[in-house]
Amino acid sequence: MSLCLRLLFRGGCSPLQGRGELRDKPQRTRSRSQRNAPPTPACQTEQPPPLEQGPQMTRVIAGTAGGRRLAVPPGTGTRPTSDRAREGLFSTWQALLGGPLDGERVLDLYAGSGAVGLEALSRGAGHTLLVEADARAARIIRENVKALGLPGAEVRAGKAEQVVQAPSTQPYDIVFLDPPYAVENDDLREILLTLRAGGWLAAEALVTVERSTRGGQFPWPDGFEALRSRRYGEGTFWYGRAASTCEDAR
Repeated sequence: MSLCLRLLFRGGCSPLQGRGELRDKPQRTRSRSQRNAPPTPACQTEQPPPLEQGPQMTRVIAGTAGGRRLAVPPGTGTRPTSDRAREGLFSTWQALLGGPLDGERVLDLYAGSGAVGLEALSRGAGHTLLVEADARAARIIRENVKALGLPGAEVRAGKAEQVVQAPSTQPYDIVFLDPPYAVENDDLREILLTLRAGGWLAAEALVTVERSTRGGQFPWPDGFEALRSRRYGEGTFWYGRAASTCEDAR
């Protein structure tokens, strides 16, 4: 019996070692700097820097400024009306007016980005007053007005309930109110009554209030006639008309 076989029986030799098929590989020595260097991660890739997000944008749908882009205030403080809802809004106004906008004065309370009021100017309104309480949003509205170059826009920074306390020098034919959903219906009813008492509303002015669909029917105050409503997802437009002076007398 060979020496390797005797060692194999004793557990001290691999059968391949006797045939020379396994050989120890020479060990590579590392320099002192390599020994002292920190271990390298198994997979180390350089991550690209995060992309910077530009400002949110919406657009004017139709009219002389159709297709032009509008900046939207960042954050969740404003809730821009979607293109679909805005198109439905103006289609309903046209149906109730008996034709497209033609020189009407439009009051856009809680204006946000100013998309509705500026859309009205693009479609033929003669003047639009855009009221916005958030100073940053009001600044963006002014930038949108300047970028579009549409005449007839006026931006007023302030809370809607405070702005309407002062009597209006000229009445408005169309009023749009799109407050945060947290604003109570009673507060909006009070604003509508203030508009009526302060000379803000023309005879038979169209008034549209956007409310959360889950909030149920909007309760119009005295002096306003409910016309119709249209739902667009989470929001519903409630259309009404200010009663004329003759109707008040009756």
